[in-house]
Amino acid sequence: MATAPPASKVDMPEVAMVTSEAAGSVTPTVEARELRPRFSILSAIGIQFSISATPLAVGVYITLILGAGGSPYFFYAFLVAATGQMLICICLAEIASVFPHASGQVFWTAAMAPPKYARFLSYWNGACTTLGWIFADAGTFVFTANIWQSVMVIRNPSWEPHIWQIYLLSCGCATVGLILNIWLFDYYPHVTRSMVVFINLGTVYVLVALLVRTHPKASAHTVFLDVINETGWSSNGLVFLLCFLPGCISVCCFDTAAHMAEEMDDPARQVPLVMVGGSLLCACTAIPMILVYLFCTYNPVALLEPIGGQPIFQVFNDGFKSDALLVVAMIIYCIAYLSSCPATIATSSRLVWSFAKHGSLPFPRWFGYVHPKSQIPTNAVYFTVVVSLMVSLLLFGPSTILNGVFGAGAVCFFFSYGLPIWLNVGTWGRQLPKTRYFNLGRLSMPISIAAIAWQLLSVVFLCFPLYKPITTTNMNWASAAAFVGLAIFMINWFAYAKRHYHAPKSLYVSALHGPDGRHAGEVTHELSDSEQGAHNKIS
Repeated sequence: MATAPPASKVDMPEVAMVTSEAAGSVTPTVEARELRPRFSILSAIGIQFSISATPLAVGVYITLILGAGGSPYFFYAFLVAATGQMLICICLAEIASVFPHASGQVFWTAAMAPPKYARFLSYWNGACTTLGWIFADAGTFVFTANIWQSVMVIRNPSWEPHIWQIYLLSCGCATVGLILNIWLFDYYPHVTRSMVVFINLGTVYVLVALLVRTHPKASAHTVFLDVINETGWSSNGLVFLLCFLPGCISVCCFDTAAHMAEEMDDPARQVPLVMVGGSLLCACTAIPMILVYLFCTYNPVALLEPIGGQPIFQVFNDGFKSDALLVVAMIIYCIAYLSSCPATIATSSRLVWSFAKHGSLPFPRWFGYVHPKSQIPTNAVYFTVVVSLMVSLLLFGPSTILNGVFGAGAVCFFFSYGLPIWLNVGTWGRQLPKTRYFNLGRLSMPISIAAIAWQLLSVVFLCFPLYKPITTTNMNWASAAAFVGLAIFMINWFAYAKRHYHAPKSLYVSALHGPDGRHAGEVTHELSDSEQGAHNKIS
């Protein structure tokens, strides 16, 4: 049966639990669903694909070909980065198939960590994950506003935008996302399915139009062999490592589906499929588009002062040689970027809801509120939007600080994604049952070790400044911004969470815990003794 947890001195939300009665006591074992299943595999992939829009968005980084390695490094570094990101994705998907939960990595960490450190480590994973997604929300709002502002400037060259106007555009983008996440959320799965089709059709349009209209094109030697290093770094090998950024940003957000676990019918099966399927879609559609962008950028010098301030629009303007074709492409980009706003809000709000209701933040009952009719965590949605817009206020400060905050998301996700994989390798996979839907088998440990090696390599160079000499203007402030965010969570740990936070318990899934809602201990032996231990130590 489903009951609320026993009352305590802490103002905790009444998290529904599947319970077991033994010796006259009621012991919570697994958490029952609180949100209504809405998303299919395709609509959930649509959320992740909307966030990245990889085949279109990867063109935004085209300016790297000017001096940071040229076209060859842009292409080859993307292949390496996409491969490394897929290794991380596959490892996390295997874990997600065993421990589906709206908190994602927060619960995975608690389930696999030593009992003594499970609560502490899961809190810090939650801190990193929350910061990563808040920074992603703010970046999405600002980048979307910049795309729309660029289109306005191109169509009205006499207009000179101001920072406050860009911020208001950011607020408008956030409002669109808020409306879709609160009042129109029942229709949102249809929107995300449509965006998978729309982004791919838009990609085909751009690909065909550029190939047909662009003359002359860059030579194969320029695209594949002509390395350009004007960064100030003497080592071409170092410059190659610095070019991982487009691939790391374009193939990311693997945990999107994990945080929507309560809104899928069979999350143990659907979540890993969405994680791997969505990431493969991003990577595979990006590769041909990168080649098209590189071959069709025949006048790279023009990218130094692009129309509307957007290099990709300059590529379109030079290649299409048609105002009508340019307008269509800009409309595609505006819609694609706008669709990322509700997607990041949906994902981050579920994380905040699940993490905060377990006592990680003050007012857990308020954070844990779920609207009884719509079954949406409305307060978490409002909180996510407001805090993200507060971060976006950094628009009014130096651009280096804002870029550092956005880059800090990558640093936070390094720990967020890494900790469950590190724990899995540390126990040599003993926490995962032998029978699971997504099973890498004997390849599990080699792939996990390779993923850790990739993480350690990539995070270092994602924090490197791209150019020398290093000044306060071109310095990469990502690690410093991440430190400030984590310092806030450290203060919160000692002031509140250390006394009140408790790690999440398993989400009740009939495929894992039995259709009759039996105690997890009565059914986990069918999976593995190690999974039983994971349930016991976080209960």
